Amino acid sequence: MNTRNSTDLLPTRVLAGSTAPSAPGLADLGRALGKRFAVEREIGAGGMGQVYLAWDLALERRVALKTLHPKIFGDAVWAARFRLEAALGAGLQHPNLIRVYEILRIGDAPVLVMEYVAGKTLAAEVRAARIAVRDLVRLMALVCDAVDYAHAHGVIHCDIKPENILIDPDGSPKLGDFGIAVRGPGPGEAPAGACPAQDRILGSPGYMAPEQAAGGSQQANKLADIYSLGATLYFAIFRRAPPADPWPTRPSSGNLGTVPPGRLDRALRRDLEAVCRKAMQRDPVRRYAAAQELAEDLRRIAAGLPIGARSYGLWESVHLSVRARAEAFTLALVVLVLMGLGLVGAVSALHASAYDAVLAELRRKVAALANTAVMFVDPAQVAAVDGQNPQTWEAARELSKRLEAVRERSPGEIRYAWIMRRHGPGTTLMEYVASSDMFRSDEARDQNGNGRLDPDEAAVFPGDPYDAVEAPQLLRGFDGPTADSAASIQDQWGVALCGYAPIRDADGKALAVLGVDVTDKILAEALGPIGRAQVLALVISAALLSLSFALVLTLVVSFWRGSAATPPRRPDRLPAGAAPGDP
Repeated sequence: MNTRNSTDLLPTRVLAGSTAPSAPGLADLGRALGKRFAVEREIGAGGMGQVYLAWDLALERRVALKTLHPKIFGDAVWAARFRLEAALGAGLQHPNLIRVYEILRIGDAPVLVMEYVAGKTLAAEVRAARIAVRDLVRLMALVCDAVDYAHAHGVIHCDIKPENILIDPDGSPKLGDFGIAVRGPGPGEAPAGACPAQDRILGSPGYMAPEQAAGGSQQANKLADIYSLGATLYFAIFRRAPPADPWPTRPSSGNLGTVPPGRLDRALRRDLEAVCRKAMQRDPVRRYAAAQELAEDLRRIAAGLPIGARSYGLWESVHLSVRARAEAFTLALVVLVLMGLGLVGAVSALHASAYDAVLAELRRKVAALANTAVMFVDPAQVAAVDGQNPQTWEAARELSKRLEAVRERSPGEIRYAWIMRRHGPGTTLMEYVASSDMFRSDEARDQNGNGRLDPDEAAVFPGDPYDAVEAPQLLRGFDGPTADSAASIQDQWGVALCGYAPIRDADGKALAVLGVDVTDKILAEALGPIGRAQVLALVISAALLSLSFALVLTLVVSFWRGSAATPPRRPDRLPAGAAPGDP
């Protein structure tokens, strides 16, 4: 139980006196209540009276005893109000309201027996920064539940503020001090009229609704309590009392003043500002219609769900919805990544299989071209060419013509045809015997027509060396028709794929190897569709994954925006000993 320390609630004629008689002291109270209560100590005092901690001997529980100053209970209006506070409090049984057990009398003085809460006020906890922001939001949702319960039973509190909310050791809030509460209409009832002192302005500056401050208790209804709840939330979140007129014109985010850096992220701040703004509208009809609506928005904030007090842009919705459902979104993202890896793996495997099959067929074709070309070559002429001896070049010239005829028989396929032989057995060193362009003019060898001979257009001559150390298939060509195992640029001539076949003498001995160099064109014609199919498959896979990702985002945002599921209406308690910190 907490007492009010402000004097704004005192009756006018008591304030007018220079001194006020003392309420019964601790000893007097102990003697008067000794048979029922063991009074221990004073726990609060204010302008209206004192509050004592006592032990109920009959029911074996701690209670708070609230007394009034003699001149106050001598005022018929305030005596009636004190009895009304007892009647209203006794009729409300809610876990987040301080219970009123009974009202006793010590002579002429009334004594209110109330539930004792061994905790600090919300105001003290906020100033000490002992509660995290999201825990404050959940706590205020519980207070809204209690106020909604009171409203449902026809009770308007009229003085909701941080000092009247106690936090028990388990972290549960308790709203108390119904000293200026009024009885409104209950469910299905017509208004029953205001309480005594309805013409007096009662409440706490900064937390009173404008209509309550202007018109007194007769103007107080549940919408005034909602204003006070918004002002209390403002204090709890922003650690300062709200200004007297927080929304004088069209409000902006600057109305709430400075928030300590790092306490609130932008989305949480905007949500809380919107809730405070709606609850504290100057026009009552623009506020929340019920405390439960305010509680639901607070719980949605705590759960990361959208609130009804403001609208959200597309990117903000995406950000907040992903953050609210981070685990589900992460799982969906992992599934999509695995799908993507699976699709890329499948496409790559299919491409590799198709590539190998097409390349194998192409190798057979190129090897067959080389084997066919051997039929145009006279082995005796190959044997007659003696390295770089010009006297034997006539045979090389004749071989060159035959190789050129082979190249012309396959236009666009064979770029060069040539004959090489070993320098000796077991060596990789080779020498040219003849080639299709060996004796062609410079103009004829200028295939790109740029007027000069490029390195890949330079001629070779009989006896020119070549080391086949990096061309193992060429060496295997002495044993039988074969082709390169891979389609790649292998030398300075830009050859993509080569086929080889042996040139044998009459005894079947391999004299040399005939090779045909296939152009990029035949390679592109054979392998190009495979590459294009791979690119198309990857593009389609990427498009499907992008659409799937967009669908996941759309579903997450749709569920987040349209979620009708409200978080649990009343969690049992806040975590005990909640530590301060940012959400």
